[in-house]
Amino acid sequence: MLTVHATYTEGELENLLGVLSDYEPVSERALRWPPSQKLKLAQDVIRRINHPGLAELLELLPEIATLFEKRNDFIHGGIFAGIDGPHRLYRNGKERHITADEVYALASQFLYAWERLFNIHTFAVREALGRGHGT
Repeated sequence: MLTVHATYTEGELENLLGVLSDYEPVSERALRWPPSQKLKLAQDVIRRINHPGLAELLELLPEIATLFEKRNDFIHGGIFAGIDGPHRLYRNGKERHITADEVYALASQFLYAWERLFNIHTFAVREALGRGHGT
C-alpha cells in the first residue's frame, strides 16, 4: 500500500505541474525528475504566481516532501526481521526499529496527502490561474 499511495501522490504532483505549465512552461524532462525536485519546482512556480489562495498548497508541498523522504527509507533501506524482537531498518549507516503499523500509517498519510493535493490542484490552482473549477 505504501508504494501504491506514494505513486498516486507523485502522479498527482505531475498533474499539478501540468496545470502550472499554463502559467510557466514545465518541460517533459522535469516530469521525470525525482519527487523532491518536482516538489521544489512546483513550490517555485507557485511562489511566482503569488496568489493568496495557494497558501495551503505551499504548506502541503513540504509535508509531501517529508513523506517521500520517509518512503525512501523503506524503499532504499534494508529491512530485517527481528527473531526475538522488533524488525529493524538500516539506512545510511543507521539502524532503527520499525513496525508494520508505522508503514501502514505512512501509506495512510500519503493517501491523505494525495486527496488534499488533488482537491487543491483541481480547485484553488485552477482558480488562481483563471481557469475556474475543473476546467
